Amino acid sequence: MKKILQLCGAILILGTFAEFLICCNPWGPLDNPRDEKNPDAPEYTVSYDSNGATGGTVPADLNSYIAGATATILGNTGGLVKTGCTFLGWNTKADGTGVDYLAGNTFTITGNVTLYAKWNNDGNQAHYIAAGYNHSLVVDTNGNLWVCGNNEKGQLGKGNTTGNIVLNKTILGVRSIFAGYLNSMIIKQDSSLWACGYNDKGKLGTGDTADSDSFKNIMSSSSFKTASLGDYHSMLLKTNETLWAVGYNNYGQLGMPGASKIYIPDQIMKGVTAVDTGIFHTLILKSDGTVWAVGRNNYGQLGTKDNTDRDSPIQIMTNARAISAGDEFSMIVLNDNSLWVTGNNKYGQLGTGDYINKNKPIKILDNVQDVSAGGCHALILKTDSTLWTTGRNNYGQLGTGDNTNRNSPIQIMDDIQYISAGYQHSLIITKDNQLYTIGWNADGQLGTGDVNDKNIPTLISF
Repeated sequence: MKKILQLCGAILILGTFAEFLICCNPWGPLDNPRDEKNPDAPEYTVSYDSNGATGGTVPADLNSYIAGATATILGNTGGLVKTGCTFLGWNTKADGTGVDYLAGNTFTITGNVTLYAKWNNDGNQAHYIAAGYNHSLVVDTNGNLWVCGNNEKGQLGKGNTTGNIVLNKTILGVRSIFAGYLNSMIIKQDSSLWACGYNDKGKLGTGDTADSDSFKNIMSSSSFKTASLGDYHSMLLKTNETLWAVGYNNYGQLGMPGASKIYIPDQIMKGVTAVDTGIFHTLILKSDGTVWAVGRNNYGQLGTKDNTDRDSPIQIMTNARAISAGDEFSMIVLNDNSLWVTGNNKYGQLGTGDYINKNKPIKILDNVQDVSAGGCHALILKTDSTLWTTGRNNYGQLGTGDNTNRNSPIQIMDDIQYISAGYQHSLIITKDNQLYTIGWNADGQLGTGDVNDKNIPTLISF
């Protein structure tokens, strides 16, 4: 009987001590205590994302938290690595534009949280981009030209016809770049224009039809502002705002009535500030804000309210500040930042919400900063630096994570500063000068080191 009483006394003492620990814990509060006044309060988690790491594992926070609790940031305990990059900690956004956290930092829980590994590209920084048919050109912030992709006609300008599946540095002192159908042009820092690649119909402006695997100077002693390359014609804009044309004129795309083709550039207009070419049509922006169109019009890409080809430029809009010509469609940004489109819409590339062709400009968006029309898809950069895409997506060129076409613009990235749509691939530069590529990659034009297509934007280290 005495032993039984002693045992009961011990149990009573232990129970009293347990209550003391719960209510008056001298070592501090228990981890993530439940809200005793609201035992049904929701629990939240903190998870970690590798954000494109090429090795290692993410740390795991096994705790559950209630609102108002404090979480401590874990370190890179799993040894995450990413080729060509340095681990910088964690961020609340995948693109690194959210809140930064380092190991040991704390923050207050308000809901479920995902923290993304933040990577710094240890390589070069991209400054300007140009996506061609199946090759790509990149200029870094030091003015070096990098090239990758198909080189069967010498369009990479390396002095041979061997392609690259990673970016290869070729020429120094480059200011601007332009990629077309199996050919390329560059403007150097001294404003001289150079061309290489496929020269059928004389579109390189070298005075002949011979292909060139090295860059050749065009119109020596001339100063150039920009250029644009159609499939068989080229448009060249000098710094004095004169526009020059060269190449094939089968649909009137040179704006030179009566000419079938020319091998040496000839002046066609004055007072021009921008020019862009499709397969067989040309868009021209003049200094007074008027937009002019010329060439093939079978899908209404000239925006003339009909489908009649033109061999002389015809005015179609006013108050514009940017233009872009896709293969058989056109996109125009007005001074009020509205975006207008016309032409072929088979794959939804006009972004009008349907698949109906248009033969006059239709407004589709406001707050647009810039636009780049590709083969059958388009990239749209809004004034808030978000990137939107629309159109054909058979190779993932829209960057939506799938291969489904879109007929209305869909947002895929933010904090973007430059865009370039190729035939079926896309190039993108973020505000921190990082290069991303998406889409068709059969010839290594994405610069990823392989020939696999990508349907989400992929960071390229070079």
